[in-house]
Amino acid sequence: MLSAATPIARVSPSCMWQTTTNVPACLADNFYGIFGQRSLFKLSDVACLNLTPASSDGGSFIPLYSHQQQLVWIQESSVDDSLRTLDYESEVAQFLSQFQGAHEPISTGPQTTFLDHSASLIHRSDHFVILTVPEERAADALTAYLPRFCKAASIPALPVSFLPVPEPL
Repeated sequence: MLSAATPIARVSPSCMWQTTTNVPACLADNFYGIFGQRSLFKLSDVACLNLTPASSDGGSFIPLYSHQQQLVWIQESSVDDSLRTLDYESEVAQFLSQFQGAHEPISTGPQTTFLDHSASLIHRSDHFVILTVPEERAADALTAYLPRFCKAASIPALPVSFLPVPEPL
């Protein structure tokens, strides 16, 4: 059950947050990076969502029920369509099928074991997947199991500096 105390990840198209004039301070202070041309913010204060501009459509809100685990962003690299063979599509489907059964994005989903580590699905979209693993070492081990043309990036444990692109002169 989502409550006011539930931490939330806000995933937004990065072009939405390119100037300092439209980024609330509570978002800028909780910026965790840009992944796959999407800005990621982790909020522990749900009230900050009320400060998000109404024009900021296209984003996702993902409840985070486990603070201590390492989050990992997985996405497909840019590949030519000729490389998207049936074998490749099958490889991706097989990898993702390990996480089937997470019927709602707010559940932590089933756990899959990678060597001596477990991974759980936090969020899945058409363009990216967010997994949670117990520690950064497990995130590194996960890369050996990714399908071809997919890449993983560990999401930092602490916020990073939000440096918006200045408006054109």
